[in-house]
Amino acid sequence: MVFIVIAIIVISPFIIRNYYLSGYLICPFPAIDIFKVDWKIPYENVLDEKLWIEGWAKNSALPPLDVVHMKISEWTIPWFKSLNFNDKMMVAVNASSVITIIIMLFKRDLFLAKIQVVILINLIFWFLMAPDTRFTYGFLFVGFSLIFSYLLKLLESSSYARIFKYVKIGIVFFVSHFMQKNKVPCRNTYKPVNIDYSSSIWNS
Repeated sequence: MVFIVIAIIVISPFIIRNYYLSGYLICPFPAIDIFKVDWKIPYENVLDEKLWIEGWAKNSALPPLDVVHMKISEWTIPWFKSLNFNDKMMVAVNASSVITIIIMLFKRDLFLAKIQVVILINLIFWFLMAPDTRFTYGFLFVGFSLIFSYLLKLLESSSYARIFKYVKIGIVFFVSHFMQKNKVPCRNTYKPVNIDYSSSIWNS
């Protein structure tokens, strides 16, 4: 019950903002259309924006409206290749969360398993809708940290704990150093467009 109240408190400002700015409960997501207000953005405009966001997030090298009609097998590999090293590592580790969930259930770590399931559900929704990492860095980072720290905990409690105590420091240093070394600047979202300023439209 407490979690439901907290979720309502967190989500409410977002919903109120969407209502007053667009006339929709979630924008751009025209499937949920429950308000009839004068300032509502036309349905066609909201749908067009949704498709552009979805298509660009999956493959920014192709026209977005073409990408949304592709099969998942057609855009997944180009999408993954376009990620930088850090994002690839976080996505790959989070993809293995099914294994850690099974281990958590087997070890009776039910609270951690619930958190991991919530993260996984959100990441699946993100991947299918608009898999640009900037939309879900929170879930990616928390999921990566949870899996990584849980595996460290398991190794610490194993029969190799004495040896692993020294190896752990090296692993943490290696991961942090490698992620820092492979930091990649934000990709160039906008491509220059040549505009003919001599056109009659500018001189009219």
